[in-house]
Amino acid sequence: MRDHAFESEFVAAMHEALSFILASVGVQNVQATATRARTSGDRWNEVTGIITYSGDIAGAVALTAPLATANAMVHALAGEMLSHESEDYTDAFGELVNMICGRTKAALRGENSISVPTVVIGDCTGRAAGLEGPTTVVLCESGLGPFAVEFAIRVRAAGLASSAKGAA
Repeated sequence: MRDHAFESEFVAAMHEALSFILASVGVQNVQATATRARTSGDRWNEVTGIITYSGDIAGAVALTAPLATANAMVHALAGEMLSHESEDYTDAFGELVNMICGRTKAALRGENSISVPTVVIGDCTGRAAGLEGPTTVVLCESGLGPFAVEFAIRVRAAGLASSAKGAA
């Protein structure tokens, strides 16, 4: 069963993390333009970074971007243009996803951990990314171009649902 209140808090924490991390590498104007449920026809055809969460929450988060946006994000982080075919490129995109998901994790209550990022370049489906069950898609715009964050997170710990850090 979906916990819509926790999902809203997760989206807010993820948006704050996206804005903070991207601003730290010089990307401004990060905006969530729409939030919707994933449909069976959703496919990612460019660059996707995937992190799984475990602990009091469980699931996966995928940051996906068209190649031009991903190239600009990697350039902003690495300070140089890298070929999307290089290991340095996938390392940089993965590190960006790791920083965003790590900051999101820090904003949530409970004992949670995140995986090492996996980066897929090319065709990727939600199931291949580890997104099982109800999945939320947050479409975003930034100074570097459009991207999306998709997540399928479930609360596993009683009392954790609908509670952000600092909430009483």
